[in-house]
Amino acid sequence: MSAPSFLEEPQVAYLSRILEDVKNGNILVPRFQRKFVWDDEDRVRLFDSIRHGIPIGSLLVWRTRDHQLDTFENIGGLPVPRPHDRPHGTAVQYLLDGHQRLSTLFGALSRCDDSACAGDEEFGLQAGDMFFDLVEQEFVVATRGKQPDSTWLPLNILFDSIALLKYQRNLVDHPDSDRLIERVDALANRFRNYKIPVIPLVSDDLEAATTTFQRINSSGRHMDETHMIVALTYSKDYDLAAKFDRVRTELEPVGWGDLDPKYILATIRARAGNSISEPNADGTSKLLRERPAVIDDTVCAIKLAAAFLRSRCCIPSPEFLPYSYQAVMLTYAFMLDEEPDDGRLRALQQWLWTTTYTGFFRGARESDISRAKEDVTRIMKGDGAPAASSATPVASSLGRRFDFRDARAKALINRLAELSITEESDKRKSVLDAMASQGAKCVSRLIGKRTWDDRATSFGENCFLTVSVDELRDKLDKPLLDAPGGDGIVDGCLRAHAISREALAAYRTQKYREFLGFRRKELERIEQQFVEGLGLKYSRGE
Repeated sequence: MSAPSFLEEPQVAYLSRILEDVKNGNILVPRFQRKFVWDDEDRVRLFDSIRHGIPIGSLLVWRTRDHQLDTFENIGGLPVPRPHDRPHGTAVQYLLDGHQRLSTLFGALSRCDDSACAGDEEFGLQAGDMFFDLVEQEFVVATRGKQPDSTWLPLNILFDSIALLKYQRNLVDHPDSDRLIERVDALANRFRNYKIPVIPLVSDDLEAATTTFQRINSSGRHMDETHMIVALTYSKDYDLAAKFDRVRTELEPVGWGDLDPKYILATIRARAGNSISEPNADGTSKLLRERPAVIDDTVCAIKLAAAFLRSRCCIPSPEFLPYSYQAVMLTYAFMLDEEPDDGRLRALQQWLWTTTYTGFFRGARESDISRAKEDVTRIMKGDGAPAASSATPVASSLGRRFDFRDARAKALINRLAELSITEESDKRKSVLDAMASQGAKCVSRLIGKRTWDDRATSFGENCFLTVSVDELRDKLDKPLLDAPGGDGIVDGCLRAHAISREALAAYRTQKYREFLGFRRKELERIEQQFVEGLGLKYSRGE
């Protein structure tokens, strides 16, 4: 293996040499880095900057002999050596800043055989898919499976003189061949002469390296608290990123594999008595280093909270939870008491829906989150649910565009799920499983824009919880009531979807405005009954 191109002093290195260092394993990307997140526009913009001689920033590397970190097996969609492939005691350079840029450059500018260019599922990159359109003079990303135009110069031959010469020869028959060949030479020279500053951090102190990583990335794109904590807690014996991957796998069977790790960390802070909504990477990482088993304890509590939400609230996955901080509070509750009695469970259920309909967590500050924690603590101590109080009556959520991301929209879906399960209790599992697997797609609009071009088609009264909206349309269109003994069957179907007899009659005569009006009244009646059962006031829409 060749020696690194820079050993002690910061240097301005040729781009081609930096890529050789990546290829030879002299620059490695540690797994505490965020994964590749750039889109095609970001990648094109980077190459356009190089073409015009615009600096793209420096690369920061950490040089050490004592530490062997777990690294990504692929950079830019191409396989690279790992630290254990190097002789013992050899200096290793880990990339601390520049992962997105280096992955983009290495994947696009490196030659690869067909098997190596197959792509990288972990990064979502397809190596060798970037070209320069010589006619339009712009960088393009090739569509997978589509043959690039002959005037599209593959960027991965820019540093290969023989391949570049062959490509230029193939341009001879083009009507504007001289101009295109000149553009090839100009672009190749620009990239061959392009230099990038490489700044080394020479230290065997892991904490110093991860703290540096945290500070230089604290305002970077897509960099959040979780990445910082992963960096600060990393050691050869503890990899939080790998731990979260295992947690995801462990939670998938209960429908909670997609829970954002930041809410797991928030629960851990709640349990430790630290600030919940205001991330503190240093404090949280210290807590995890001192008590690494706290992750496992939290996962156990998440499973209990997930079972509670599914069985008592018709919430089969985090996607249907009105507010994410409710997951934090409920997980915290089950960390306090793993086997609460029925009274405590009913109080938790009331707390969940009260905070939902009053919008308690909308724009909540740390003081609000702390108050919620106190309320949940009182519940688990057996003091009952906090008294429901709202200075402003809960307004109907149906007089506006239905948005699945909205807490009240999710509450409406839960009411519909309860209706469906009440009428067909034997289908409880299938209904909840369908919700969990389909997510927002489990909600359909009965009356489409093509059927009736009115903005009311986007309101909540036109939304239905159903596996197949076409199947529901068939049931409503067919005169099932004509069959003897069909009353009970049809009534059950109507109740399951909050459709009154008047609404059904209006639908069958294509009086869609009347149909939606009748269904709105029925949904508001159901919502009002539920909200007033919580001790809140309800105000129907006009």
